[in-house]
Amino acid sequence: MARAKRVVDKAGRYLARVAPWVGLALYGGAVMAAPPTSPAGLTLGARAGYNLLSWARPAGGEPASYRVYRSLGAGGPYTPAGTITAPGASQYVDSDVANGTRYYYIVRAGAKDGTEGPSSPELTAVADTMPPAVSLGSLREARSFPGRGPQTIGGTAVDSASGLDGVDVGIRRNDTREWWTGTEWNGGGKPVFHRVPASGAGLPARWSFDASSVMWSQGTSYMICAGARDRAGFEAPCATTATIYVASPAALTVSTAAAPGEVSAGQAMSITMLVANTGGSDALDVRPGKLTVNGTGKAQEKAAPRSVEKAVLAPGQFATFSWTYVVLEPGALEFTGGAAGRDAATSTDVASLPATSNVVMARAPARLGVAIAATPANVRTGMPFKVVMRVTNTGEAEARVTSVVLKPARTEMVGYIAGPDPAPPFFLKGGESRELAWSASASGNGTLSFNGSAVGIDQTSGAAADSRAAVSPPLGIAGAPASVRLVAPAGAAPVGSTVMLTASVRDGQGVPVPGAPVAFSVMAGRAVLVDTTGVTDDDGDAQAQVVMPGKPGLITVGGRVGSLLSSVAVEAILPGGIEQILSRNFFDPTRGETVETRVSIPRSGKVEVKVYSHQGVLVSVVAATSVDTGGVSSFTWDGRDSSGQYVPAGHYLMMVMAGDSAVTRGVYVIRR
Repeated sequence: MARAKRVVDKAGRYLARVAPWVGLALYGGAVMAAPPTSPAGLTLGARAGYNLLSWARPAGGEPASYRVYRSLGAGGPYTPAGTITAPGASQYVDSDVANGTRYYYIVRAGAKDGTEGPSSPELTAVADTMPPAVSLGSLREARSFPGRGPQTIGGTAVDSASGLDGVDVGIRRNDTREWWTGTEWNGGGKPVFHRVPASGAGLPARWSFDASSVMWSQGTSYMICAGARDRAGFEAPCATTATIYVASPAALTVSTAAAPGEVSAGQAMSITMLVANTGGSDALDVRPGKLTVNGTGKAQEKAAPRSVEKAVLAPGQFATFSWTYVVLEPGALEFTGGAAGRDAATSTDVASLPATSNVVMARAPARLGVAIAATPANVRTGMPFKVVMRVTNTGEAEARVTSVVLKPARTEMVGYIAGPDPAPPFFLKGGESRELAWSASASGNGTLSFNGSAVGIDQTSGAAADSRAAVSPPLGIAGAPASVRLVAPAGAAPVGSTVMLTASVRDGQGVPVPGAPVAFSVMAGRAVLVDTTGVTDDDGDAQAQVVMPGKPGLITVGGRVGSLLSSVAVEAILPGGIEQILSRNFFDPTRGETVETRVSIPRSGKVEVKVYSHQGVLVSVVAATSVDTGGVSSFTWDGRDSSGQYVPAGHYLMMVMAGDSAVTRGVYVIRR
């Protein structure tokens, strides 16, 4: 009997769905009235922050309710979105939507006994919860326009959901705060916007406003702003702005520089003047004036700019002029000069203010300096190495290097030494350097340094230009390995990441041991060694990479050199810090809705989830617990405060705290 009843029930539901025109339906083995018909005149549209379904109220009797179903794909599967109790119901607001997502809806009328009528035609809409964006294109901030403002203002606008409905452009004078009406600047200062067509959804649309009729004034700044509207009702006046400047007539600005900054007596130097037009119209016949020389030194002009080096400078352009001076006596020198020209628009003379160059120190004699270093910095007993001496002329006049001297501090630690290459004599100009090299071999173990100096003559004055004695950094001559130390850059690393380990090998005197073989191995835990062997470099270090396991935990890696062993422990943790994801941004707790927060933390520990009002008042403690292992945990808030009462509608903050870290997300409590 039970099976027969199920067959009759199934047949009754099928007839109730596909044949409402019969007027009767078989359900539960009885004959009863057909369910309500599908709602008529159903419409769907995206609004600012929600989707709105509307339908026509029936002429006769109304059903007990309307039930709205929603899907993310055409044809379903559908899930219940909400129920609207009749009579008088004619629309449904779906605010639990994501921007740019397409939703599909059907509506069914429901009878008092719970049966539903046939589905309405499927309607679809793309949700729009974000306002459109607009840009001013190439109209960058603080852009200057010579003589008049831009003739065209344009850019791009985009709305990813419902589509654009236009762009509003406004132009305001910053000195009077008046707005351009299209024919004049209004005296009241009330914002005026000009509608520009722009349409499309998803991809940026270009827009353009004809500004050729705007009465621009020179020497005045303007604020240009643009805002966009979309078809869902979002509107953002002056969403983006740029301040521009309409430049005034030509203006010359000069800067003067002397090079090189240090010279010697008798040496030639160059003085350069840069002349720029910082005004709004062309500058004609631009030419420099005569330079004046000030300071304790003396210099004489050798070559001046030729008369043909006059220039025409457009706004923003610049020209350079150069002089050659010869230093007669040491001391401090400064060079001052200006430029003049003619404004192309008014034919009036334009002159710059004078500009003074940097201070040049004129110096005389050459002087030698040496620096000594052994390479590599650490060697094994019996290994060859090099000693390099760098000889530099730290003065200005040319120097002749006649000889060099190099001596080891402890001769018993050098097997042999030969050099230098190249051998003196040779010449060095001011600031020029040359490297000399000696070949040697190590004997014994410990540290060894070298002393050296250079002897030279100033070619201009003939005076001695000898260097002071110099001492090299110590060269480490290593004996047999006596210790190994394995280190990791950090005590914790994300799971699956690669950590670089460094094994440092030293001899009995603490000198780095190069060329020593190191064997790496995983001593505890699960990890993968990319490099199982290595050889120490000149600094006595060898490196290996270890790939952290896929799960959190401790691993121990060892590094062995002969019978010497060192180990280091590294903890594998989940990547990143605290992450919090809310299941929804809006919910109505009085309808049984809740909001779930999913929390990801890198390692095990105590987790607290609290809810605060928008004013920062603690509302509820959702959870205060310990998580055994790092990962994702879920916690649910039912919209009640700590006393069990539903909180008022409004904006609330859900804060997650783990260890010393915290993260907060906002959620809205609504009333439908």
